[in-house]
Amino acid sequence: ALGIETEETNSFVRAIKLTELAAKEGKGFDLVVFGAGTNIEGALFAASSISMTLDTAKPDFILLDEMRSRLKAGDARFTAILNKPIKQAVLFEALSRSNLVSRRRDEFFPSVSLLSEEAVPKAKLRILVAEDNPVNQMLADKLLKGLGYSVHTVADGTEVLEALGRVSYDLILMDCQMPEMDGFETTRRIRMLENETLRNIPIVALTANALVEDARRCVEAGMNDHLSKPIKKEVLRAKLIEWLSADKNKKSA
Repeated sequence: ALGIETEETNSFVRAIKLTELAAKEGKGFDLVVFGAGTNIEGALFAASSISMTLDTAKPDFILLDEMRSRLKAGDARFTAILNKPIKQAVLFEALSRSNLVSRRRDEFFPSVSLLSEEAVPKAKLRILVAEDNPVNQMLADKLLKGLGYSVHTVADGTEVLEALGRVSYDLILMDCQMPEMDGFETTRRIRMLENETLRNIPIVALTANALVEDARRCVEAGMNDHLSKPIKKEVLRAKLIEWLSADKNKKSA
């Protein structure tokens, strides 16, 4: 569906050999995705072996790991460590940080645009952006308006709660590190208020890091997903389509 040429194997040893052979033929892989299951050591060995064997055009690695807590957060061998089941927007974010996109951006992103935006009628959708950095505020505002959404920006958690008291928003982009009241505490308060109204607005965290611990804190606070800074337009587009479509379907159910 993404227009990406792939090759599959169920063996880590075979993956090493395929990668070496492709590199010798001048058709090296841009990305290697390891489905580790319970064999974390096998994936680590394969990634290290491929990196040491290839001199140039080394691929990036993504690990699909149901037990990723066993790894150190931010393991340098992997561009991303993803939990199963994998959400489409999360996969796009990981791909956007890999060689697959940086080397073949013109090929990849047209495929991303094939996502069904018809599922999200954007004209009346309101996005609340909670971000204290003026530069990041302007960037988010420009990206969201460029995608066709109505945008309102606030600078801290208190302003978020005040804005929600005045207007009904369809999604919140929440910076985690804000003064006065950070994104985690703000989200917890929003969820407490929602228990009284049965409203459950999607909240996507804006984080400076893509570490396992950051993602865990977001989930524990009540956030639905997270987005790493700097924000990339196509990754943002995918996140919004995923969560706004899900929220729309939930309301119509």
